[in-house]
Amino acid sequence: PDRLIGYVEDAIKGALEKGAEKVAGTLTASKTTITLATSGQVYKTQKRTGLELSVRAFASEVSSGHSVSIARDQRGFQPGETGRTAAEMATAAKNPEQGQPGKCMALLGPLVFADFVNQVGILSSAFLVDAGQSFLMDKIGVEVASEKFTLVDDPTVGDVFGTRGFDDEGVPTRKNVIVDKGVLKTYLHNSTTAKKFGAETTGNAGLIEPLPWNLVVEPGEKSFEDLVGEVDEGIYVTNDWYLRYQNYRNGDFSTIPRDGMFLIEKGEIAASIRELRISDNMLRILQNIIGLSKSRSWIKWWEVDVPTFVPCALVEDLNFTKSLM
Repeated sequence: PDRLIGYVEDAIKGALEKGAEKVAGTLTASKTTITLATSGQVYKTQKRTGLELSVRAFASEVSSGHSVSIARDQRGFQPGETGRTAAEMATAAKNPEQGQPGKCMALLGPLVFADFVNQVGILSSAFLVDAGQSFLMDKIGVEVASEKFTLVDDPTVGDVFGTRGFDDEGVPTRKNVIVDKGVLKTYLHNSTTAKKFGAETTGNAGLIEPLPWNLVVEPGEKSFEDLVGEVDEGIYVTNDWYLRYQNYRNGDFSTIPRDGMFLIEKGEIAASIRELRISDNMLRILQNIIGLSKSRSWIKWWEVDVPTFVPCALVEDLNFTKSLM
C-alpha cells in the first residue's frame, strides 16, 4: 500500500510541477491467478500482475491533458512522467479557440489511435463477423488499410501487461497477424467459429466469443516532430471519448475529441482548439493512414479495453463536424 500511495503522489507531484491546477485519476494494482479446468482434461493455471495509471491534469476549466502508464510490474512504470505529460498537454491547451469543421489532415496521438486500433482488433472476432456486426465482414485477403498499417495480436510478448499463456478453451495462445501491410489476413477464432469458417482456432477463445489479448501496431520510421512537420494545415488530436457506431457493418462512427486538441499550421502546432467531433468511417481512416511514428506507447484505460502498443498516426482527410456540446 505504501508503494502504491507513493506512485499516486509521484503522479500528482509531476503534474503540479508542470503547471496543472488540479489533478484527477485512478491507479489500479492487480494480482490475478487464472485457473482453467475443462471436461476435455485440460488443467492450466497462470499468475499475472499489473499496474494501470490514468492521469488527467487541468490547467483551467476548459483545458486538460490525459496520459496513462501500464506495466506488468514496477519495471517500466512511470507515474511521475505520466503526470508531467498530462500537465504539459493541459497547459498547452489553455485558451482554446472554436475549431472549424471539415476534412483535413489529422495527427492522432497514441490514446486516440489506440481506440481506433481496438476497434479493428475487437471486430476481427469471427463471432462478431458471423453476427454481421463488423466492418471486416467478407474482407479476408482484401486491402482494408494503408500498406503502412500492420496489426498483430501477440499475447506471447514477455513481461508486458497483456501476456496470456492459454485461452478460455485451454488452447495455447500464439502470435496472430490480423492485418499485414494493409491486407486482412485472419479473423480471431475459438474452436466453434473455426469449425464454422473452415479454419482452425487462433487461441483467442474468451468466455463467450473470440477476443484479442494484446494488440501491437508495427512502427513507422519518423519522429513525432517529423509527422507534425508534414502537415501544412491540420489538427492534432490527443484523446477521444465515447466512440459509437451509426453502422457497425459499414464502419460509420463518431467520437468526441477530449483534452488537448491543436491546430497545426505550416508544420507547427499553432493554437489550441475545441468543440469538434470526429464523424467518419473506420475503413476509410485506415486506408488514409500516410505515416506512423517510430516511437510507440502502451495504452489501456476505460476507453481502450485491450492493451495496445501504438505509434502516432498521420491520416489524410479526417472528417470533423461541429460538436453539439
